[in-house]
Order: sequence, then C-alpha cells, then structure tokens
Amino acid sequence: MSDAGLPERLQLGPGDERRFVLPTHGGGGYRWQSSVEGDSVRVTIDYEDALPGRDSPAPVGSVAQVVAIVAVKSGTSAVLLQERRSWENAAAVTRRIDVQVRSANDQEEE
Repeated sequence: MSDAGLPERLQLGPGDERRFVLPTHGGGGYRWQSSVEGDSVRVTIDYEDALPGRDSPAPVGSVAQVVAIVAVKSGTSAVLLQERRSWENAAAVTRRIDVQVRSANDQEEE
C-alpha cells in the first residue's frame, strides 16, 4: 500500500487491526515514530521484512516501515506519525489518522 493509502479517518471494532505501509526515506536516515492521543488504540511500527509470512528479506535500501493500528476498546483516538532522523529532536506531525472504535453494542444504541 502506498502513502496515498494512509487514511485520514478509520473506523474499527474492538480487536480489529489494520496495517499500512509507510512511505520510506530510509536512505536519508529517516524513521517513522508514532504517538497516540486517546486510549482506544495501540500502535506499533515494524520493518516490512519483519512481518510474518515473508519468504525473504527485502533488498537493502528498500525496506519499508509498516504501522499497525489495533483497536483495544470503544472510543476515539488520534494516531500521530512523524518521519524524522534519530538525531533530530522533534518534527512536525507528518500524518494524522483519526480512529473511531465502536462495538456492535455502540452501534445499536444510536
């Protein structure tokens, strides 16, 4: 999935997981960092060659990072992604994904 595949909004049910390939500029020393506003999701970022089921590692210089968003409970959260170099103290948020987690019971109450 490309950079264009990163949604601005995401709706999940508790326990759902979505993975997105992040655009890579690793050759320039950039790595993705994440933070979360809210407590309805958990976020991890791994390298593409570390994903289960991959037969062989990706060629050097083309290893992408993948963000996994896991819904843990009903509510809203914002996933904030920053692409920065390790020696940079701070960077502006590069991507933001607003996530709403709703259970089947939440949907019936409306």
